[in-house]
Amino acid sequence: MNAKKTNVSGWRRRGCAITVFVAACVYTVTSAWAVEELVWYRKVVDRGFDYAVCAEGADVDGDGDVDIIAVSYSQDTVAWWENVNGRGSSWTKHPVDQNFDTPYSVHAADIDDDGDMDIAGAALDGRDISWWENMNGSGTLWTEHLVDGEVVYALGVYTADIDGDGDTDLVGVASEDDDIAWWENTDGSGHSWTKHLVDGDFQDGNCVHAADVDGDGDVDILGTSARDQVAWWDNLDGLGTSWTKRVIDSDFDHAVSICAADVDADSHMDVLAAALGASDIAWWRNTDGSGTSWTKQTVDGEFIGARYVCAADMDRDGDVDILGAADEDDDIAWWENADGSGTSWIKHVIDGNFIQAYSACPADVDGDGDLDVIGAAFTLTAYYDTLAWWESIPASELCVAAWPLVGLLLGAGIRVTMTGTQRR
Repeated sequence: MNAKKTNVSGWRRRGCAITVFVAACVYTVTSAWAVEELVWYRKVVDRGFDYAVCAEGADVDGDGDVDIIAVSYSQDTVAWWENVNGRGSSWTKHPVDQNFDTPYSVHAADIDDDGDMDIAGAALDGRDISWWENMNGSGTLWTEHLVDGEVVYALGVYTADIDGDGDTDLVGVASEDDDIAWWENTDGSGHSWTKHLVDGDFQDGNCVHAADVDGDGDVDILGTSARDQVAWWDNLDGLGTSWTKRVIDSDFDHAVSICAADVDADSHMDVLAAALGASDIAWWRNTDGSGTSWTKQTVDGEFIGARYVCAADMDRDGDVDILGAADEDDDIAWWENADGSGTSWIKHVIDGNFIQAYSACPADVDGDGDLDVIGAAFTLTAYYDTLAWWESIPASELCVAAWPLVGLLLGAGIRVTMTGTQRR
């Protein structure tokens, strides 16, 4: 017997569930009375983009809605998808570069300071850190600018103003070179770059991020390593010319992803990371605010194949929640910061069948004011979806929407049996 069921993640408040039995199919719709539950629906963006390894949302064409940028590891492609109607129901693919040798990371920012969205990327076999200039502001004409062609096994790229001069610099990691580095946007237009080595002995580094970790007003750099390290580098002079490495955790088994956010709402920048080997999602409390003392809090120790982590207020309650992807569990999930202090977490699975889930990014794709999720999967499109987004819908809206369906079925002479349940 086939069963179709909504994928519901929600709160522990009183609610109702309506189950409609039609022939051999079961349809379940759930709502809450006091605090709304979230129901997630997968929407496929592209079924021909093999081995999508990274995807995120950005307004590439400047029309006010969220488009999607992504890279295909096997197709050597950087591309973006235009959100044609602004609601995420119609997409048009625009290639940016179809000869970027095994891309692994992508990030959107206005690199040349001309008011539109450009794209930065890192390529493994190409050894490249590059950016693509959005020539006409609408995303239909692109020019590649090579920043560095000797970044051996480039696994990550990020954008930030490292030297505090008001323009956008690039941060990257070279896994085989064991390098963490940043590239100074010398002229502010992205046409001239100067490399600054931050650390030449960060072995098997695989992810970079940037944030003001110690609260001194400048931008520091964070990174993870397959050698089990989670670390950050203190931008000592605020200009990016002097750095001190500070290890957050040296025993986080095969760390693969990192970001920073104020998880416990104490006005200090905390750190979140995913561990592929340990199957962990964890965060570290910046105990004194200076980044020299850290306390680890495990969020989920059984997120098998944890690949990606980021922070966002998924439930719009004013605190920081966590979003992640796991390629062995095939999960896109988020963890609710139940008490707002990061000591109590409730896991909500958005999709437990997104095969080889590799990344998850929060964005308001349909423009309805809440956060949806964009995901990439490292697999073949011939068998599974690889680029998709999940629409976040308050469950009560589905309850309201269910009644016309029931009326239609009854009017067609189809027997409908409804059961109601109440839960806490």
